[in-house]
Amino acid sequence: MIMKEKIEDYTEEEFLDFLREFSPERNKLEGKEYGAYVDVLLQHFIKVTEHPAQSDVIFYPEEGQEDSP
Repeated sequence: MIMKEKIEDYTEEEFLDFLREFSPERNKLEGKEYGAYVDVLLQHFIKVTEHPAQSDVIFYPEEGQEDSP
């Protein structure tokens, strides 16, 4: 997965593909390796989106908010 510097650098499909990386079925990682990978993904998500809810957008979406890529 190539991570880009800004959200504007992603096409819609590329960003959706990035979001799909959070799914454990997407890769063969388990345990600590998977946890470390998700941490990297989360930090990148927070950086490029600059969303005030940060990782809550993914793990704790607001009631009624679409929560799948």
